[in-house]
Amino acid sequence: MQIFVKDLSSKTHICNVETTWSGDELVDFVQDRLGISLNCPIVVSHGSHRICNTDLIASFLTPDSTCFVSARLPGGKGGFGALLRINGRDGKKTTNFSACRDLQGRRLRAVESEAKLREWEAQAEDPELELF
Repeated sequence: MQIFVKDLSSKTHICNVETTWSGDELVDFVQDRLGISLNCPIVVSHGSHRICNTDLIASFLTPDSTCFVSARLPGGKGGFGALLRINGRDGKKTTNFSACRDLQGRRLRAVESEAKLREWEAQAEDPELELF
């Protein structure tokens, strides 16, 4: 059976495969054919179906099907996106940015209090000058 394989750089390769191959054999064949090292894990998929280890490729591939190769990315469970989604859904918007940092790494709370202190000192100096 002849299938088309799109590699990581979106180039299409024509591959002749056996219908009795398992998903593992297809992945190994694609790695050999495209010259991808075994240290770089890849995922071969057909549409939204990821080709698994034990699936026979004849069960979901037809002649002239297109398979897509993608790199398997390391990742974790996530969770921060869910937190942002929940806060966005509730409509909570913060108006307190004092815990944020500026480009020099100082907290905005400290910068604002320093500016207020300078302003207070400037006001305190003016009345003393008027007394003398």
